[in-house]
Amino acid sequence: VCIFNLLKCIGICYTALYHSTPDDRPLANIGDAICSFLQDPDKTTRRMSLVSKQQIAESDEIWRKPTAQMYQFRQPRWLYAVSWKRWSLCIGLTLATIITGTIFLAAGITGLKNRNFPTDVHSLMSMGFGAVHPKSLVGFISPSASAKSLYLSIGFSNLWQFVISLLYLAYNAVLTAMLVANEWDEFGKTRKTLRLTSPQGHQRSSYFISVPLKYGLPVLVAFGALHYTISQSVFLVYLIRFLSNGVEDVGYRSAASGYSCLAIITSLGLGFVLLLLLILAGFLGKYQNGTPLASTCSAAISAACHRPSRDTQAHMFQVQWGVVSSNPSTHYEEPRVLSYRLKDRCRERKFRQNARCLQRTTVRSHAQLQL
Repeated sequence: VCIFNLLKCIGICYTALYHSTPDDRPLANIGDAICSFLQDPDKTTRRMSLVSKQQIAESDEIWRKPTAQMYQFRQPRWLYAVSWKRWSLCIGLTLATIITGTIFLAAGITGLKNRNFPTDVHSLMSMGFGAVHPKSLVGFISPSASAKSLYLSIGFSNLWQFVISLLYLAYNAVLTAMLVANEWDEFGKTRKTLRLTSPQGHQRSSYFISVPLKYGLPVLVAFGALHYTISQSVFLVYLIRFLSNGVEDVGYRSAASGYSCLAIITSLGLGFVLLLLLILAGFLGKYQNGTPLASTCSAAISAACHRPSRDTQAHMFQVQWGVVSSNPSTHYEEPRVLSYRLKDRCRERKFRQNARCLQRTTVRSHAQLQL
């Protein structure tokens, strides 16, 4: 686990330092993406301002022939911001781990029964949480055994820490996708400055742990607790034999794998609760402001960032998604993100697909803005 975390830190530092030049900055969050697309609009998504993540994923026709579409005010649930592949990976990996843990728990309880040890709740609690107990030792490695057997036992005891790290990555990917979509949706409600990893001027700095603390901190604490309970569930025990006179028998040392049923039950319960909370958040959470669902889809984000050519500093000021008429000669109105009072918040109107959704947010006169 330490080695993999070290490699991860090296990769993050390399990316942050090597790609931190003004012309080549990584898009670490949605603010970085919006800022980049406002500075350098993506030509491949022009005339696609109302496109959503789902439309990008389901149809190639929208790329070949962008057409006007009727805007419909929707409040999708958070779960739709995450692809089914991410949901499947997260739920499948979590359930597989829980099922495997349950099997090992059943095997451990069976082993206690075979040793004539009671397996009621009170007896299991009396064994202690993560405590070494003579009845819960398996896989003895004799002194004559090869080093390979010892390393396999060590690997098995620590394998579950690696599995929990994978679970955290899958869990965090789902949560981040939902929260990124929520941050994007907030631009349809209030004027906000962009949140960047390298802010300038009025721009805001990024979250320390990439997501709001009210979500990220509990998840970090929960997975930290899960790592601890896992370490108390399965562990390596080094055995030393003493003679009747209290002197250590230096010629006999062995190792075994120990387990704690109480710690395993706690780990399984905590993992199930974490999965349940994530699913409930997906079903109960709603995006309230009617912006097209983009989440982490860069194409859908860039489609909303085709600013007017004169508005070169749009990324430096507050922005809001809404409707403003930019061409009096057309019967269509264009949704954008603006700092001044919006004409409408995009309810049941037909827009051209070349609508531009993000514009500079300095306050100008009403005559200039055609409001």
